[in-house]
Order: sequence, then C-alpha cells, then structure tokens
Amino acid sequence: MIGGHSDSEKAVWSPSGRTVLLTNTYLPLGGVDPAERSRRAQACAAAVIRISSGESKCVVYSRSAGSRVNNPWIVFDAAFGKTDEDVRLRLRWYTAERTEHYQYRGGHWEPVDARGTPGEHGAPPAPLQVVLKQDLNLPPALWAIDAVTGKSKKLWDPNPELSAMTLGEASVYHWKDSTGNDWSASLIKPVGYEMGQRYPLIIQTHGFHNEHEFITDGAFTTAFAARPLASAGFMVLETRDRHDHDGTSEEAPNMVRGFESAIDALNADGLIDVSKVGIIGFSRTCYYTESALIHAPQRYAAAVMADGVDESYMTYLLWGEGREVREQEAIYGTSPFGEGIKKWVEGAPGFSLNRVQSPLLIQAITAPSILQEWEIYASLRLQKKPVEMIYIPEGQHILQKPLERLASQEGTVEWFRFWLQGYEDPNQEKAEQYRRWEKLCDMQVSQNPNQPSFCVRTKTH
Repeated sequence: MIGGHSDSEKAVWSPSGRTVLLTNTYLPLGGVDPAERSRRAQACAAAVIRISSGESKCVVYSRSAGSRVNNPWIVFDAAFGKTDEDVRLRLRWYTAERTEHYQYRGGHWEPVDARGTPGEHGAPPAPLQVVLKQDLNLPPALWAIDAVTGKSKKLWDPNPELSAMTLGEASVYHWKDSTGNDWSASLIKPVGYEMGQRYPLIIQTHGFHNEHEFITDGAFTTAFAARPLASAGFMVLETRDRHDHDGTSEEAPNMVRGFESAIDALNADGLIDVSKVGIIGFSRTCYYTESALIHAPQRYAAAVMADGVDESYMTYLLWGEGREVREQEAIYGTSPFGEGIKKWVEGAPGFSLNRVQSPLLIQAITAPSILQEWEIYASLRLQKKPVEMIYIPEGQHILQKPLERLASQEGTVEWFRFWLQGYEDPNQEKAEQYRRWEKLCDMQVSQNPNQPSFCVRTKTH
C-alpha cells in the first residue's frame, strides 16, 4: 500500500517497450506548473512513463483513500491496449467490478467508452515482463520474467533487510459463525511458534482483503502492528469486513459474532489462551470493537480503538445533518429525541459503557477525533475504569509520518504486552507511562476482583 492508498502495485511494459505503466504511485513535483503540482500531491492510480525522456503522465488519480460514500474504486489490474497510447484499467469496489478505458490525446490521458477487460483487444504480451512478486510470507520485489523461456530474475528488493529477520508464519484461516456464515482472515503465528502451546491473541478488526499480499502492519498503518505483535509472542488475526448489512441494526452484531466465533475456533484448534484476548478497532471498526466489549466483556482482556466512529449519541450530535446522522437513524430506526431516545438507549454503545471491563487505549488523530472519542473516554474515566487516550495532532487518518506511525503502533504493542503479558519496557524514557498504567492496573483489579489479571500492579519507584 502506497501512502494509504489501496490500489494494487503493478509495472507493465507497453507493446513497443518504450513506455511503462505504473500503478499506485506518485509523480515528481519539480518542473511543473502550480496547478499540475497541486494535482500531483495526490496519489496516481495509474501513470505512464516514457523511458527515453522520463516524461510522466497520470492516467487517473487514486480514489481509494476516499470515504465509503464516495465509492472509491480500487485499481486491481492494468494493461496497455494495442498501442502505447491506449490503457485499460480494471477496478473493484467490494464485490463489484468495472473496466475503464483511456487514450492519450492532445498531451493528456482522456477516458473513452470501451467494453471488455484490459488487454482483451490488445497486442500479445511482450516477451519480457516486469512483475511484482509477493505473498503473505514473501516480501514484495520486482522481477523480470521471460515469457518465452520462463526464466526470471529479481530486479529490485526494496526491503533487503527483511531477509535477515525471523518473521511469524502467516496463513489464511477459515471458520464459520453460529449462523453458518463463512469467515476468513489472515493468521500470523508468533515468532518461534511451538505446536501445542497456547498464545495470547490480538484481533485486528479491519481490512484483510488480499490473500497474496505480504502482511506487515496489516491493512492499515494506524494502530495495527501485526508482525511486531507476532514478534512479541502474540497470535494475530486480521479479519475481513462484512458489508451485507451495512447501515442496519445487524451490521455490528454480524461483526461481533464473527470475532467471537473466531476466538472459539482458535481455542478449539488449541492455538490460543482465551483468557488473553485483545482487540483493535480502527475507523469504522471502532463501532464493532466497542460493541464487542459491551456484548461479551469477559472475552477481551484489553483493547485499542483508533480514530473511529461508534455510531453513538456524541457522533450524532457532532456531525449535524451529514451522512452519519442518516446512517444512525437507519440503524436505530429513529432519531434520539422524544420517544426515540428509548431505542437509542437500548442500542447505541455509548449508553452501555458500564458493561465494558477491558482496559482501553484510545488513539485520537487531529482535534475532531478528540471530540469523536470523548463520549467513551469520559464515560470510562467517570466510572473509574482503566482508559488512556493518546493524541496525534497533525496525523492523517491512515498515518503516514514515521514518528506518528511509531507512536501509534508501538503504543499498541506496549499496551497489549502490559495487559496480557505483564511486560514493561525497561527504557527509562517510558517510566512515566508505566507508572500511569500500573495505577490503571490497580483500578482494573479493584473493578474486577474475580477476573484473572496479568498486568503489573503499582510498584515502589
């Protein structure tokens, strides 16, 4: 994923071999007028580069980082047609697919009417092809393949240091929930996994979509830290999202059922310690995570929620007459006024936070996120439940800057290690953090004296 955009990464030679088509990239900002420079600040879903001159032109800019309501079609395949001036893109939006056809005219790429899939009416593939090879356990690298002889050679490995690292094995895990619905997710086993040993589990509740893409953090860079967690001794499950009941009262229960049935399946397979389960919500799936903590609080020993919505009362008030309000009224069947408030009290997560038992780390990104997360944060604080909020004032929803990613992902790892493994980083720069968390641990034990506790009680400093 480049800069948070989900378009696939491909490199395709033209029929003449004089140009190359690249997807999910950025174009140089130098030597162009201000208007073009502004356009190039966005990710380009598909760009054509002329090898002789180095000239680059964006065929179409990425739509994959937009909101769900804008239908951000994702480019998953691309090819030239009969000539270097003819490009066809295949796009996907959930289960729907479509084709777009572009031609180079008057110095610009323009959409034209076309039918069929990329390459259907094009020239035969060039003998020498450049492809991106990767898999769940194979880091991405560019390879050249001779279509005639079948010989291949690695051209460029952007992450050579990974070859010296030991990584947890990733695979696709399948299970069914109580309604018979089929689920699949990526499962990353801990580094040094031993058969028969049960491990603490972290559920990353968002975004698994490609069974042949190398997994690092997970689908997103905010809060998710799949392989770092696996290196710290955790089993990590990153789930797919269901969309068959979006915007209805069944949306959250469907997802919660999926999480709970996954825990049961992994436990039945002898892989996890069910007393040590953590869960991470990001963006939309904060709604599902909060619902899970309320529905079966004893199942989750710790949780992280980052920059998300929870379809509750505060969200309704904050966003006025926007899409979120219409969506929430559809979920609960009414607005939260007059008699309608009764349905909201029954269904909206914010009115049932007394049921939450899991220590919760909230990651707020930009000032509006603080308001958006305030209902759950303030409610848990007032109930003397263990909760902490960290604030990333200038971050993007899908974090990009290295230090911001580090704060978010390292915070996730340290939070779960503290609550599920009783571990504290000995770095003295983090001593104040652990002093706060030890007090939260005391609070957790006093709130839930009959529940097992793995965190570190207050120490004498």
